Amino acid sequence: MNPPIIERFTMRTSFVIAAIAFCTAGVPAFAATTPDFTGTWLQNNAHSSVAAGAPAYSNKIAQHEGTLEVTTIIAASGDRKETMRVRSYAIGGKPETSTDKDGDEFTSSVKWQEAVLVFETVEAEKAGTITTRETWTMAADGKSFTKNRHSSSLRGESDRAYVLEKQ
Repeated sequence: MNPPIIERFTMRTSFVIAAIAFCTAGVPAFAATTPDFTGTWLQNNAHSSVAAGAPAYSNKIAQHEGTLEVTTIIAASGDRKETMRVRSYAIGGKPETSTDKDGDEFTSSVKWQEAVLVFETVEAEKAGTITTRETWTMAADGKSFTKNRHSSSLRGESDRAYVLEKQ
């Protein structure tokens, strides 16, 4: 004997709902969008983990799909001249290795974790290894972002936060 039509409809509907729930488990209800860090950003020293009197620091960032170019500018201070450094990153790519003028080797990777950009770097220097994890989190209004940096070395652990405001 067949169940009544309403009971069959309810069973079929329950099955479809269960199948949809199973297929979407672990998927956010909305697609997480990744922020665009493109622009010129000035560090707000009053809200950052820097020593009093630290020179002005800014980033000029160009973000295109899977790449990020970051120009870091540290303003002249006292007898120190302005310094500028340009770094390019492949977001989600293989770890990249580079060497600085002192011979230290850096292995870096950059990836998205939902809406947070994560930089992981291992620096192999003569005195030991320094491991750094830096996250960039955009404010909801898009007018500032925070860099949180955790470093670990033979000297111990350190945590710093830097707030940069869009210019």
